[in-house]
Amino acid sequence: MQDRSLLPLPDLVTAVNGTLFNEKIRDASFLSVCIDSRLAFAGSLFVALPGSQNDGHSFIRSAADRGASVIMAMRSSVGEFKALYEELAERSVPVILTDNTLYALQKAAALYVSHFPALKKIGVTGSSGKTTVKECIGAVLSQKYRVIINEGNLNSETGLPLSVFKINETHEVAVFEMGMNRRGEIKELADVLFPQTAVITNIGSAHIGILGTKDKIAEEKKQIFSNFTADCTGFVPADEPYKDFLVSGVCGTMRTFGVGKEYGIERVYDKGVKGTEFYYRGVRIDFPLCGMHNLKNASCAVAVGEFFGLSAEQIKAGLEAVRPLAGRMQILEGAVSIVHDCYNANPDSMNAAVDFFDSVNHEGRKVLILGDMGELGNSGAAAHRTIVKRAFASKADILVFAGQAFCSACEAEKVFGSKDTEGGVTQEKAGFAQENTGFVSADCGGKQVFCLRDTSDKAVTGFAESLCSVLHRGDFVLIKASRSTALERFIPVIQNKPSLNKEAENL
Repeated sequence: MQDRSLLPLPDLVTAVNGTLFNEKIRDASFLSVCIDSRLAFAGSLFVALPGSQNDGHSFIRSAADRGASVIMAMRSSVGEFKALYEELAERSVPVILTDNTLYALQKAAALYVSHFPALKKIGVTGSSGKTTVKECIGAVLSQKYRVIINEGNLNSETGLPLSVFKINETHEVAVFEMGMNRRGEIKELADVLFPQTAVITNIGSAHIGILGTKDKIAEEKKQIFSNFTADCTGFVPADEPYKDFLVSGVCGTMRTFGVGKEYGIERVYDKGVKGTEFYYRGVRIDFPLCGMHNLKNASCAVAVGEFFGLSAEQIKAGLEAVRPLAGRMQILEGAVSIVHDCYNANPDSMNAAVDFFDSVNHEGRKVLILGDMGELGNSGAAAHRTIVKRAFASKADILVFAGQAFCSACEAEKVFGSKDTEGGVTQEKAGFAQENTGFVSADCGGKQVFCLRDTSDKAVTGFAESLCSVLHRGDFVLIKASRSTALERFIPVIQNKPSLNKEAENL
């Protein structure tokens, strides 16, 4: 822990356009920043964020009792919490009042970052792949520099500001991921970090329900370059349809990345669940993350590493040290091989996952479990129907669709309709009691198909138990869904099913 305050109290008050509830308290220090009172401890700055469900102001007392030494609150809260603020003044705990504590948190973080002028700051955004790219860049650059990255996916309007307070004087490079859930958020985060190097992984349809069109998504993502000066450098994919738009009018130097001879990446060998083997500048790299989409992510780290002066051997060491994050194309070996990819999903990442699924050479049967995609707005119904068609064209022997959107898409595609004159679909219970389990099943085009509309805990667990009765030891299962669908609940049921320790009989 640092032995001095992250920021002097007067500087913090000025940065957030704040005032002190009690002007007599001018001396206080803080060593960490939190927005969750349960994470407060002696020497914390607790920022009370308003919310429709959980108002941070209701937890100020708890944070102070845990040792928080500084409180930041909304000016509008004084009427309700004045007595508490007077009590905290008696305890010599300053309360900083601001118009908007979220923006104040961001301004405080920006001031903190500015105290490290020698730090090389890299921002990463994109519709998908940004967490993996951030991890890859961090692993590569750590072969030469002392690197800090934001943990997990702490990339939001609050996650990034909280993350930058972990920077200290030992760090030479900071790699921070930037996500968005609303218009204007990328600009806010760029104003916190002021990256001199920035990456856009791709422009896809994630969050299209919020921004409306891919054009709007591209405009928002481009804001990562908004604070560039002439000595800054941006990276975009060579095959990105929005490439020309993304690089146009940006101050600084714009570069592209990709797979091919022009980027030094050749002789690519897909090793399925074992990852990808490729050669970079003649050096063999065994990249452990599976899927061609992850090779593209690796190519971004190669380009950034090369820009930062790393050798081919250093880039090799970094990429070979990368490990999949939980829920992101995570391989779980056992009686049934499972690819756990339940962290997030959008049409682009769904297609990439199915492409990977098809590319895997596997002796056993292949099972594809897909759950609803979120934040697609008016395009959601069409997007789910498109993925249903893609799934039926895949190499899956068994298909499972989970969630309201996918089940409605199956209905629209008449997956569970009557058998037509061309022998399309045959409704069949396959030994299951549909009325009691909440799902329907059918044989369609040589595939066994299941549709589970209810994704409550009871329904998912019950269906997973039933699904285990048709799984064989040695089957290959890929589970892909948005985080909100939480299809990882299938995994412990499948892994702990005793019948899968011997060959099961297909019912």
